[in-house]
Amino acid sequence: ELESEGKSGSFFYFSADARFVLKTISRAEMTFLRSLLPTYVHHLQTAELSLLPRFTGAHQLRLPTGERIDFIVMTNVFATDRRIHERYDLKGSTVGRETPADALARAPGGTRKDNDLGGRTFCVGAAKRAVLLGALRSDAAWLA
Repeated sequence: ELESEGKSGSFFYFSADARFVLKTISRAEMTFLRSLLPTYVHHLQTAELSLLPRFTGAHQLRLPTGERIDFIVMTNVFATDRRIHERYDLKGSTVGRETPADALARAPGGTRKDNDLGGRTFCVGAAKRAVLLGALRSDAAWLA
């Protein structure tokens, strides 16, 4: 089922049980992802916790017309029985990272972006904070 089209032109589809997300990607993105896979897998296997997306497949569909569509399959972090009050697509950038007010008015439960957080802070407690910061540091080290 088509859920939305991102700024990149990618299409997102969700499995019937919402556990998986399929995202179309460009050929260049597929090539880059495939080059990262060995170290990506090693990082996920050795890190205590990672906040990186969990890719479960990278595929190419060849249509009868000869057109090729590259896509990835990943687990859906929003697949939960709990109510999600706000949803954010965080990229770690401030450039163009605001959700237009009219978009939020049309879909109040829609996905927000980095700058929509404003000056908010999150209280998670010292122990959880340490775990989250450890995961962020580990992921950032791998990404560097």
